[in-house]
Amino acid sequence: MAAAAEGVACPWKTHDIHWVSPSNLNKAVATLPAWVLSYIYKIKEPTNPAMARGIAAESGVVAGLLDHRRPIEDCVRIAFAKYDLMMAMAASPDDKKQIERNRIEPTVSGAILELRKYGTPTFPTDGQRKISIDLDGVNVPCIGYLDLYYPDHGLIIDLKTVGRKTQTISPAHARQGAIYAASHANHEVRFAYASPKETIVLRQEDTQERLEEVTNIAQRLQRWLALSSDRDELAAMLIPDYSSFYWSSPVMRQAGREIFKM
Repeated sequence: MAAAAEGVACPWKTHDIHWVSPSNLNKAVATLPAWVLSYIYKIKEPTNPAMARGIAAESGVVAGLLDHRRPIEDCVRIAFAKYDLMMAMAASPDDKKQIERNRIEPTVSGAILELRKYGTPTFPTDGQRKISIDLDGVNVPCIGYLDLYYPDHGLIIDLKTVGRKTQTISPAHARQGAIYAASHANHEVRFAYASPKETIVLRQEDTQERLEEVTNIAQRLQRWLALSSDRDELAAMLIPDYSSFYWSSPVMRQAGREIFKM
């Protein structure tokens, strides 16, 4: 896919945005006001127990997949250590912290047992495998990071740690998978949904359709950004819905009220 022509004014960079990503675009679709706080005003949402649980569980799962001889108990301890470190200074009720901590052991154990069937993934020593693609008519690249990459099998598996089991790939995840597929020709994309109950691996079928959707979203967002170089003027066009879970953090709600004046 061809990138936008050089020399054309870049609304993204005007607002200090130098790339888009699956999470970036999905957040814009779900709630543009919250996207504005994150990507234009650069306000970072504090880590909450659910976020920390997901990050920690993934670290334990990856440890168990890179070394199939490592005992699962060691992988769980890795996940617990990461979670406890992330939650040490977090301003969240202790009961919520414990609820999410209790979900780590069954999630990590189940995911490792299910995903070891696929062999050992290729995993860079400095972290996840970065990918980048160009979207038609979009002035900045679209980047992402692969969780589990199996080049010998032409397979990409994205690991999702979830609170409850699921049988379907969400539209947001499908858009993410389409970007991964576009970065690696002739590769199959699957999503591993790891919950405390079980890990279910689902194959994505609609990558081309979803890639067109991603491109359309990025193009529309680019046109909206081009309306003004003044971030406050852009924010004044929007109406936030504070009942959305994207506003569950008191920090984000307070910032939203200050910026959107409502």
